[in-house]
Amino acid sequence: MKRHTALLPLSREHHHALVLSRQLRQAEDAEQRAAAQDRLTSQWRELIVPHFADEERWILPLLTGEEAGRLQSEHDAMRELAASIVTSTNTPLAQDLHRLGSLLHDHIRWEERELFEAMQDRDDRSALDELLEPLMMIEEQRGPACKT
Repeated sequence: MKRHTALLPLSREHHHALVLSRQLRQAEDAEQRAAAQDRLTSQWRELIVPHFADEERWILPLLTGEEAGRLQSEHDAMRELAASIVTSTNTPLAQDLHRLGSLLHDHIRWEERELFEAMQDRDDRSALDELLEPLMMIEEQRGPACKT
């Protein structure tokens, strides 16, 4: 998929979040679940929280009511579930990790396949052009890729 330059930093971060979502969905035994919880804790703070904030600051104002509602409600659902997993002193249940991994996976796929495509197809691309500088700063601030 050809991406508008302004959306590239978010798309690159999506790749790293998809890797995390796969680990969450595949964690079955206690050792895998503990490792997934550790990775989630790190990635959540370093990648997902700032990524959500960037999308809510820069992308949300450009969306239709339905798109905006979906983006915000999915972010909120993932925040709630991740908070319970990250703050837990116990090894998380496989079903909770799987649910979060699935929510994250499905959300990213929707953004990449539908939302970003719709944003790029709209007649007025000037809104994306205006986001070029602030969104390119994401990579300057966090680096071109999240630590894996």
